[in-house]
Amino acid sequence: MPEGAPPLPPTRSARPALTAGIMAETGLDEDRLTALVHRFYDKVRADAVLGPIFAERIADWGAHLAKMVDFWSSVALMTGRYHGAPGVKHAALPVGWAHFERWLALFRETAHETCPPAGAAHVILRAERIARSLNFAIEDAARGRIGAAPRFDPASKETTMSQTVPPTDPAEITAYIESRYHARHREQLPDLAALAAKVEQVHADMPAVPAGLSALLQRLIGELEVHMKKEELILFPAIRRGGMPGIENPIAVMRADHDDHGAEVARIRVLTADLTLPEGACRKWTALYEGLEAFIDDLEAHVALENDVLFPQFEPAPGR
Repeated sequence: MPEGAPPLPPTRSARPALTAGIMAETGLDEDRLTALVHRFYDKVRADAVLGPIFAERIADWGAHLAKMVDFWSSVALMTGRYHGAPGVKHAALPVGWAHFERWLALFRETAHETCPPAGAAHVILRAERIARSLNFAIEDAARGRIGAAPRFDPASKETTMSQTVPPTDPAEITAYIESRYHARHREQLPDLAALAAKVEQVHADMPAVPAGLSALLQRLIGELEVHMKKEELILFPAIRRGGMPGIENPIAVMRADHDDHGAEVARIRVLTADLTLPEGACRKWTALYEGLEAFIDDLEAHVALENDVLFPQFEPAPGR
């Protein structure tokens, strides 16, 4: 660690309490999610439309089902068990929205069969968002924009594609993260916090108003800035030099920060009814939720790139 650098304090993850709260509210647990995944994919494999697509690409169904249980544990319960980039993996599939509609119909049916009502609603909402996101990824890939990410302007609601698939060299990854994600978060959050304050003020009398969202986003601005500075001033310079003794310790702190960022995202979803706009929402409210969705997508991609690609190159192998 550079001389005079600030110490990295221990950080306790908020994830276990968050997971417990979701389980209490929804009636979901690992056993129910396992049953959901297995029954759902039994239906998918038997489906005349979807079955052949999966059969051509999956040889080991045991491993795939285990991965999907981890995925839904992470998506539904915020456990952090899944590590991967589903958008990239699905981008080349020969499917369209009609396939996703069939996929969703089977998922909704299975969710109602295996989950309590609150739990079924919880996972169905997330499945619908996943289907839209994957469909967008496939459409972008067809237009030659694989790996690109949109830049969102809350004022104009226009997007431009500015970055491509990230590099694999650790030093290049750190530069990519700083230019693609750090700079992006610093652009996004102040505008979103200001938009949230306007929506809360103008629509204070509406039950669906996300009261407290602007304060949460202001807090997240500070938390993310501290996190990004620790990376820019301490961890990333060490990575660019090829590492340093004990580098796994600051990496562990960054991973803990990521867990806490995930908890803040979950709070955003609670305040916004999972980014659900009320009927007749104004332009600013619409822009706010669209901007939040873009921010969350960026943050999750940022975290996945560090947790799954960058950090493992500098951590001891399991068992060592």
